[in-house]
Amino acid sequence: MGGVLSSFMYGYTLTQVVGGVLSDKIGGHTVIIGATLSGSVLLFLSNFILYNSGSYSYQVFIIQRFLFGVFQGVYFPATSSFVGSNIYPSERTAFLGYAFGGAYFGNLLIGVFGSFILNIFDWPILFYTISLLGIVWSLLLHFHLKHHLTNVPVFVEEKKLRPRKMLTRTSILFRRPILVLVLTHMCEHSAFFLVSQWMPTYFNEIFPGSHNYIYNVLPYVFCIPAAIASSNLSQRFLETGRYKVTRVRKICVTLSYLPFGIALILISIFKSHFYGTVFLFLIALTAKAINNAGTGVIPNDLSPEHSGLIFGVMNGGAAVASTIGLQLSGFALKKYDNWNLVFAPCGGILILGLILFLLFGSCKHIR
Repeated sequence: MGGVLSSFMYGYTLTQVVGGVLSDKIGGHTVIIGATLSGSVLLFLSNFILYNSGSYSYQVFIIQRFLFGVFQGVYFPATSSFVGSNIYPSERTAFLGYAFGGAYFGNLLIGVFGSFILNIFDWPILFYTISLLGIVWSLLLHFHLKHHLTNVPVFVEEKKLRPRKMLTRTSILFRRPILVLVLTHMCEHSAFFLVSQWMPTYFNEIFPGSHNYIYNVLPYVFCIPAAIASSNLSQRFLETGRYKVTRVRKICVTLSYLPFGIALILISIFKSHFYGTVFLFLIALTAKAINNAGTGVIPNDLSPEHSGLIFGVMNGGAAVASTIGLQLSGFALKKYDNWNLVFAPCGGILILGLILFLLFGSCKHIR
């Protein structure tokens, strides 16, 4: 199981930095549209390819998972790059709240819609539906942005107001704020990925016979309002001029990492109560969503012209940590059959990441 889940992460890790650099060069929207079209076509053909692969079906399935990771790995770096190039500083935090909130809406939608389809049809129908939606969405986005995007990046105007030396890609990555950001994000992302990947399996094993739509939907219910509300509130605090960027980001990271970590630790204690466990996962994922106004927007705080690269590096490091975590957790479950070895360590890692960021993190513009 760990190997199957990790195959996605190998591809996801591979394109983080590449996707960020490419987005900074040709535009994040171009990369997003290309990746969405490619991934949707692959998903549409996946059933046909898999069912005609004969004795190599397992290997083909691993390759498909890897390619899905390749296409999805560019999304967040490309989004960060798009924001740095096309959204003004006063609107970036709120915009990213809505953008990242869309990811939770997708999880919620597929939890409801997917469970409904699977109760009536088989997996191929679900894959065909999702892939067609992806193709239609990418085409609509292409034609919409074609008539509404400016050709001059926003950060070009920022430089006129705040002149500074142009930083190279190599020099910027070794700054302390970047290194701290990467390590902090590794803690949060690896914990979230392990939770999202193992949660369905956990409920199937610990609470057999429970309705899948409950644990596939309820934990994500408040993620969307949490992501949007935290981003908008952060933006309002910054607009008052009374709070520094670093202080606001550290408050958001604290409100995210602390309850996220505590909830994961408590899951190991209350695993005999179905709805209590669902509630703890709800707290954990809602708290995670608050971080969209934390580490999710910091690359644009530090350097908007290199935001795609920075996000790619921090998400790439997080993807490596997630891959290792999946392998280790899969090994631990296979050998010891103990779910406490999955969620409790994630909670501890989140607390360590919070301490690291509070002590050494900074969101001052890198010059």
